[in-house]
Amino acid sequence: MFCKYCGKIIADDSIFCQFCGGRQGMTATTAAPTAPTSSATDDLADLDSFFSSAVRSKREADAKAKCFEIRDGVLVKYTPPNPPESHVVVPDGVVSIGERVFENAYWLTEITLPNTLQRIEDSAFSGSLLEKIDLPDSVFRIGSFAFHATRLREITFPERITNLPNSVLYGCMFLERVTLPSKLTTIGQEAFCSSSISEIRIPDGVTEIAPGAFQCCKQLTKITLPKGLKSLGARVFSESGIKSLQLPDGITAVPTDLCSECNDLETVTLGQNTVSIGSSAFWYCHSLKTVRCGEKLESIGENRFMSRGSFAVREGTPTETLTLYIPATLREIRDYSFDNRQDSKLFVEFDGSYAQWKAVTKTEHYRYANPANVRCNGVPSVGDTYLFGAYHYFDDETKPIEWIVLSVGVDRMLLLSKYVLDAAVYYHDEAPVTWERSDLRRWLNDTFLHSAFSFEDQRRILSTTVINENNRKFGTKGGNTTSDQIFCLSISEYEDLSYRYKFAESTPYAGARVEYAAERNADGDLIESAYWWLRTPGGFDWDDERGKESVWASFACGNDVMSMGVEKRSVGVRPAMWIKSK
Repeated sequence: MFCKYCGKIIADDSIFCQFCGGRQGMTATTAAPTAPTSSATDDLADLDSFFSSAVRSKREADAKAKCFEIRDGVLVKYTPPNPPESHVVVPDGVVSIGERVFENAYWLTEITLPNTLQRIEDSAFSGSLLEKIDLPDSVFRIGSFAFHATRLREITFPERITNLPNSVLYGCMFLERVTLPSKLTTIGQEAFCSSSISEIRIPDGVTEIAPGAFQCCKQLTKITLPKGLKSLGARVFSESGIKSLQLPDGITAVPTDLCSECNDLETVTLGQNTVSIGSSAFWYCHSLKTVRCGEKLESIGENRFMSRGSFAVREGTPTETLTLYIPATLREIRDYSFDNRQDSKLFVEFDGSYAQWKAVTKTEHYRYANPANVRCNGVPSVGDTYLFGAYHYFDDETKPIEWIVLSVGVDRMLLLSKYVLDAAVYYHDEAPVTWERSDLRRWLNDTFLHSAFSFEDQRRILSTTVINENNRKFGTKGGNTTSDQIFCLSISEYEDLSYRYKFAESTPYAGARVEYAAERNADGDLIESAYWWLRTPGGFDWDDERGKESVWASFACGNDVMSMGVEKRSVGVRPAMWIKSK
């Protein structure tokens, strides 16, 4: 007879098939027991269930074996059963998942891999609906696009993986957690591009991150880079959601478009060995507030395309106020580096001198921060120009105040404004007066102090003991010693310095603006801004010496010292002061 399970010919009196083990039941030639015991019936039922299960398992195994096409340990093709199974178990002995084997497998959500697996080739699961996978520790190679556009939520890469391939997790829009192996050294191009990962820590052994590795990762808000990182490709974080970025000291060049269009980026700290910032590196980062450069920065790159400088923004786009901290090593800022950033939205803290800054920004078409927003923190030499504070000058346009450095101490320096800043009376009435009671002194240490200097600047201005000498020519009294933050030079101080500085040529700005200041004063006099007050009293009225108290005050005119009535409004003011070097 034929086996009712496998169909093979077996002996007519066989109870069990010798081929498949299936129970055939009682045969005609076998006498049935007249009164089978309960226990005998149960035993046969158990045997029947056991062998039926075994047959079912064998059938399933045979069916699955036909789904896998395996050649020399490589799974080259998988043909799903009908209907397809969402969970696939790859047989033991497979050492490699071939290229595109499960590509676009719309039915696949989970896969179990054998411990014999060593390689997963390019695009093996690309475009599938894979949600869960456990990679065996035996895997040492994964190909490009291996998990591209899958639905993986988390993945742990085996420790034997040293190179994360190109686009391995590109477009994984459900990705929440990634654990990278400690032995990883490189992250390939666009490895995580357009994925939904929100946070990641790069292992300490990684030295290279290729272009676009985290590009368009909108959910990525936090990333920790290894100290040993030496190379970053272009667009690594472009259009991502990172809020802050700290580059390790091994990065010598910030690449093109590194963080372009990172709308949420607020702070950037460059490594101590960073020499250059590439074009469009922080283009259209309109939330950027602070960028701190290292000690070796030399170049800020130009735009590759119009209006795409290193820190440029789109025209008309509101931006946060950006403060840029730059070392004195800077040698060049290329054209359009800050294109379309409003002057009021860009401040520069430069560790060099004003002369160095002028040399850096000498490019004819260079668009840079308003000089009023540039603070040169480097300690200058005697004779250098130093920027400190801002004033409206004669034409009501606020500009940085340029100072001549007259003297440099250990922690302080003496400054004299390079140009005449304003015109003012020495005293409001034609009466004897000294510097101590003068209106000019009060104006400088009150109105001018608070209008020209911020609170932070004011803290750097030192109180100075001002000795008010008598007029040596006329003998008029100089008055008591005073303590001032801002003061005018005395005649002797002026004469001592005039041989070093050509004061007659030192007020071209104000001299060129006399016509704008010419609105005549209350007396109808033209403001001669090239004249500037000294604090020493002038001559006296020969008819009434008044105890040698003067109704005149001294002023400098070119390289000469002259006297004028203290109430005259046509004389300019060039303040002097001592400030802390830092």
